[in-house]
Amino acid sequence: MLEQRLRIIAADIATLDTAMRDLLKATPSLRKRHDRMCKVTGVGPVLATALLADLPELGSVSSKAIAALLGVAPHARQSGSSNCRGKCSGGRKHLRDIAYMAALSAIKIKDPILGTFYQRLRSNGKTFKIAIVATIRKLITILNAIAKTDPAFT
Repeated sequence: MLEQRLRIIAADIATLDTAMRDLLKATPSLRKRHDRMCKVTGVGPVLATALLADLPELGSVSSKAIAALLGVAPHARQSGSSNCRGKCSGGRKHLRDIAYMAALSAIKIKDPILGTFYQRLRSNGKTFKIAIVATIRKLITILNAIAKTDPAFT
């Protein structure tokens, strides 16, 4: 029963994959944007397609706003004399989950930008969670900057 369910899920994934590829082939402007995003280390077809589909603000808002939309912008919690650490919350969780995997990939292959950034944070005493969220934020900021300046995104 479980094996049958897994086969059904695998078939659904294959169908969706084919539909995404067909849509990208049919829309040259989307294809250009997708290909440009995939050139960034750690960004693969899944993240690029998800960002194109679910983050239309990419390239049209500031880096702070795009980080908040993804849920990787720390928000300070202050009340009276208490001064708590910032907390990242909200945003589009499904995109954040995909970006998390992309950041892990970039760290694992020791990307000169994201991998070095992550290692510097860890050597400065930051915990894994803080360092990975900062790396995700840097990744989405890079993609936002590319979207703003690259003519393929207009």
